[in-house]
Amino acid sequence: MQTTHEAPSGQTESKTASDRLIDFHEVNQRLGLRCKTSHTARAIAARGQIEAVRINPRVLRYTESSVNRLVLGGKTEVPV
Repeated sequence: MQTTHEAPSGQTESKTASDRLIDFHEVNQRLGLRCKTSHTARAIAARGQIEAVRINPRVLRYTESSVNRLVLGGKTEVPV
């Protein structure tokens, strides 16, 4: 199941300074992947390894802090 948080009226609230939202291009780059589509980042989010935030019905962004945790090999499950 994919963890998503709706952004109220297009605004996002950051819990910390590192909760910047990044797109799938940056997720792929940080994970060292050579993918050119969003499928891999979406699959990683569906497994609960990174946190996805739905901006609108077509756009997903990912929290920088969850991607950094995955890169550093820390806790990989995103709290629901």
